[in-house]
Amino acid sequence: MAMKRRFGRSAATAALVAGVVAAGMVGATGTAHASNSKWYSCYGGEQVYNDPVIGGPYLCGGRWGDPKIVYFPDKVAQVFVVGTDHAIWTREMYRWDWGTSDPRDWKPWQSLGGAVTGQVSIASEYGYTLQLVTTGTDGKSWYKNKEANGVWSGWFR
Repeated sequence: MAMKRRFGRSAATAALVAGVVAAGMVGATGTAHASNSKWYSCYGGEQVYNDPVIGGPYLCGGRWGDPKIVYFPDKVAQVFVVGTDHAIWTREMYRWDWGTSDPRDWKPWQSLGGAVTGQVSIASEYGYTLQLVTTGTDGKSWYKNKEANGVWSGWFR
């Protein structure tokens, strides 16, 4: 079964904007805001999916979880998924605006490496920095940091 959005495009846009405003995810503090919520939900168990908006292919559902997204104060959205090679992959959209953004505005996918056996989560974020966490093939939690200048650390425990 294919991955489905919870709402149609216009309802999803309205719900997302309302949620962002209600949660204070833009503006006041000037910090990034992570969403581990299911803005996309995978139904039907584990699958390989190629989304028409964010692209793919990536692993979705079950132990792979759903795509995770971070919204930065300068209107950059960054999404994280588990690739079919079991590495963590990311891509960014500049000038993010759900009402007007075009799927072609996404930058190319970038591999963050790793050999994972479960979903990626955003462990913490502040300003333009963030920390990812996932489970490695050794069954332990592994972390990777993104600094404010956009440079990624190596994976560490």
